[in-house]
Formats: sequence, structure tokens, C-alpha cells
Amino acid sequence: MKIHLFRYMGNLLREIAGKYGVQLSTDDNGREQFDLSDSIRRELIDAISTEFVETGLSDNNEPNQRGVRLEELLDALNKFERVESGARSKISR
Repeated sequence: MKIHLFRYMGNLLREIAGKYGVQLSTDDNGREQFDLSDSIRRELIDAISTEFVETGLSDNNEPNQRGVRLEELLDALNKFERVESGARSKISR
């Protein structure tokens, strides 16, 4: 599945993937394009979730600026799962 992200989200995704050793296939093009298999997407979601807990919360357990960006990235990756699932449901009917 190919996803397109804004540059700041693509940069954050590359940073997290590098930190947690997740392989990414990328194509820089004004907006970021990533070709993700389901297993890579799940690895990235796990890595982003871990990073959120480690660096995305302030002392009062509210998301800090990094946490808000990590949440946006998680939402983007989860959105593509819902779109894929919906497409599969329509095909199987």
C-alpha cells in the first residue's frame, strides 16, 4: 500500500523507522510517498506508540508537541488500515 504524507510527517516517520530498525521504501516528491506492507505498517505503529510513551508526554501526562505529531502520524497510518479494510469488505461481498 502506498501512502502519502506531508514532509514533516515523512521526516518523523523516517526518524522513528531508523531508531527502531524498521525498513522503509520511500520516494521523495514534494509530499512523501511510502510503500508499506501490512507487516511494516504494523511495525511502524508499534514503534511510534513506543516512542509516544517514551518522548511524547509532558510531566502531566498530556501530549507535548512531539506527542501531538506522533499522534498525527499514528492517525495517518491507522486511517490507511481502515481504508484498506473497507476496500477488502466491498470486494468480498
